[in-house]
Amino acid sequence: MKYVPVYGEVDSIPANNTSIIAEFEVPAGKYAEVYAVGVIPDYDPTTGDSYLDYVSFAHSSVKGQVGSIIPKCRISANYYRNAAPYGNGASKQPELIIDLPGVGPQNSLTYKFAPGDIIQLVGKSLSSDTGKVRARFDVILYDSDEINTFGVTSPDEWINLPGGYAQKNLIRLFDFYVNSSSTSGTGKWETFASVSVQDYEYIYIQSLGFKPHDNSKYFRIFDQSSNKYFPQLTNNPFIVTKTENILPFGSDKDYQPRPPAPPDLESHVFNNTSIDFEIQDNGNSIPAGEICLQVVGIYTISK
Repeated sequence: MKYVPVYGEVDSIPANNTSIIAEFEVPAGKYAEVYAVGVIPDYDPTTGDSYLDYVSFAHSSVKGQVGSIIPKCRISANYYRNAAPYGNGASKQPELIIDLPGVGPQNSLTYKFAPGDIIQLVGKSLSSDTGKVRARFDVILYDSDEINTFGVTSPDEWINLPGGYAQKNLIRLFDFYVNSSSTSGTGKWETFASVSVQDYEYIYIQSLGFKPHDNSKYFRIFDQSSNKYFPQLTNNPFIVTKTENILPFGSDKDYQPRPPAPPDLESHVFNNTSIDFEIQDNGNSIPAGEICLQVVGIYTISK
């Protein structure tokens, strides 16, 4: 196996658009695992503006042309909520580990690419053009005889392994949720985002990171079909104030990484339901776009 660090940058991503930040073509006869990613978002020190929204991985057959975005891959990457720290000397956190490479066919959700595939890290902007965005991702390359240890012998089998882009049966889940409207300022529970989960879909939450606001107080998750809250005692929610946030976002400015989900949440299966993410303010309104929840987990389907 061979380790390959891939670097890239883009001067600007047009408003409400996507652009390739970094890309790498898998050499002929080689098979690739992508296992880590780090981003340096745009940031204007004079105005404090940052317009990068998130990054995703994609696969393409043409260099320089955005290909197909891998499902369930949205990693928050704005300067103020960067869930994929670059991991350089200016960062308090290491780069984001997608999963561990080289650990066998059923035990890793690293992104897998076949010979000739072009691996792309794609950035999505907000409603204004971004400034310069830089990023890196880490690749492990295998020879054709080495992938036998994964129980496969061909490109089609390789990209159909867990994490491979050709299947949806077992993939890494990265998604994030920002409050699209202001809270009421009444100190009551409000749903700031909901996720619909179909009867053939199964979601497992493995870690959570919450970016608080000065007026955020408590956070919880509700599974509508099972009528369960997480945390399960309704009078003991997650505290997410600026000074006592027990769910650090894990950004490059955080002293603590994103924590694993509590055991009862991590073992819970969300299926045929709606997942409600609920916030309680401190009696003062939280403006739109000022809180963010990054979710990392596993997504699988039964058909």
